Amino acid sequence: AGPRRAAGPAARGGGGAARGSGGRRAHPPARVRRGCVPRPRCGRRVPAPAAGAAAPGARAAAAAGLRAERGAARLRDQHRADWTPYDIPALRMPTFARVAEQGTRFTQAICPSPLCFPSRTAVARGMSYGAAGSAFDNTNTISAEAVTFYKLLQDAGIWTMTSGKDDLDVMSPDGSWHADRLGFSRYMRSKGKNEASRYHPLTDNYTAFLSSTGRWPYYRAMMEEGCTWDQFGCPAPLALPQEDYIDDYTGSWAVKLLREAPADRPFFLQVNYPGPHPPFIITEGMLNASLEGSRSWPLAIASRSLDAKVQQLIRSHYAAEIENIDRLNGLILAELEARGALSKTVVCLLSDHGEALGDHWDTAQFFTPLNKESPYQHSVRVPLVCMGPGIEAGRVVEEPTGTVDLAPTVLDLQGVEVPAHMDARSLKPVLLGGEPESRPVTSSLTTGDRFFSTVLRRLGGRTYKLMCCRGVCPEGARPQPGVDVPAGNVMVKKLFDLSRDPGELSDVSSEHPDLVAQMAEMLPDVFRGCRALDDEARAAYAARIGAEHDRTMEEVADFFKARGKSMPRSTPAQ
Repeated sequence: AGPRRAAGPAARGGGGAARGSGGRRAHPPARVRRGCVPRPRCGRRVPAPAAGAAAPGARAAAAAGLRAERGAARLRDQHRADWTPYDIPALRMPTFARVAEQGTRFTQAICPSPLCFPSRTAVARGMSYGAAGSAFDNTNTISAEAVTFYKLLQDAGIWTMTSGKDDLDVMSPDGSWHADRLGFSRYMRSKGKNEASRYHPLTDNYTAFLSSTGRWPYYRAMMEEGCTWDQFGCPAPLALPQEDYIDDYTGSWAVKLLREAPADRPFFLQVNYPGPHPPFIITEGMLNASLEGSRSWPLAIASRSLDAKVQQLIRSHYAAEIENIDRLNGLILAELEARGALSKTVVCLLSDHGEALGDHWDTAQFFTPLNKESPYQHSVRVPLVCMGPGIEAGRVVEEPTGTVDLAPTVLDLQGVEVPAHMDARSLKPVLLGGEPESRPVTSSLTTGDRFFSTVLRRLGGRTYKLMCCRGVCPEGARPQPGVDVPAGNVMVKKLFDLSRDPGELSDVSSEHPDLVAQMAEMLPDVFRGCRALDDEARAAYAARIGAEHDRTMEEVADFFKARGKSMPRSTPAQ
């Protein structure tokens, strides 16, 4: 999860006569000839009193009586926490640095799950991984009965907006399916890079846009055939105008939504950039920028057997995507400043999960350490910075924090009651200068051959992390070719002292058996105690997951039935 912004089209999915607020016809981007872009319609405006600005903070009802009138969250997809200018000085991220210097930076922010759908549904609900009605993996969607914090904001009269890839449910080409029940007053909902390249012609707003320009066949070929290494090595740049790049398109919509937001209401905007998710394919301008100054990037941890030139290619493109998104975030802040709203807005930058980038390549026995879906820090730890009225400037918080805390934090800042069912905690007291609460923070995933949970806890000035995995702790998302991943019901425990070993190279569980036992009891749900499940417990957990899959399939079937179509033979995610 992470940040995003820019300027562009109208609001609501692909195709149709675009209408701006007040029924006016919305204008296409200035660089596109009138008539060559399918102008999406705006989302249905839900009656409600008042609105504001961008995403993770809103009316900051501080103890001192301070109130911020806007909130904005910028979510990146797959941005790991140690790729910021504070860790890699060569990275050019002035917007991130600005937010951090004028606000508070959390150095141990942990996502609820290192996979898109589960992480985003958990954040939207303010509930831990595995909560009923949330996604267990990328074949689930959020339940129709689940209440998001967007909906709670909307019901309280706040104008809620979203731009980009939200990964919350099955999405119609125009983004309207379930948009109201999710709580979006206005939206441009799209899919990720992979989906935009696979499905044609009207799977989402971005695909429709590419089709209208005649560039979709080229885009698909480049995405599917122009990349190697499981879509991580993409040497040839995309011959697209920069404003047509998927992240720029998402950012341009964010600016459009801000410009069309009611002036008399507080608002919340969440910008969901598809990058820096693979395929790591970039435009020529981004490539040239990444080569300026002959910059080189730190090589992966324990990766001598992975060709250094390949690593530089992968990492330079990853850096280019991060820097481009930071530029887009700067455009969004500039729009808020031009509206006179920035001083009243809480802005947070974060990501849904991280990325392995080849870490542990030399020691990975069963999985290829690329992508996410791993219990290591490269996958579960993400950037998190927030600035806004009342937020302490230049503060660094080292206490472990969960990105799932975003939901109650936004509600709390807006003065909206946090429902009792949310198990996440509001960060408002910390943002306003209070001491952080010392508590365990977890991240989990149960899908296929990846069945693990982690817990972080700061004790005695040191940060410890316990991994609990069934069979083996995976370094990445894909099993290595020709390798059988250990199955069975054996649970593996690993303990790391992150204060001394941030790369998680030395398991110290044998040195601290009491700490291992103590932290194992902090793990959630079926992982508590990190004990092998008996047959009854395994069957019960499998039934829970099966029920969520069945519920998702019913909603997908309803989706196609409502459109007079039969459901294709594919997964709900597809």
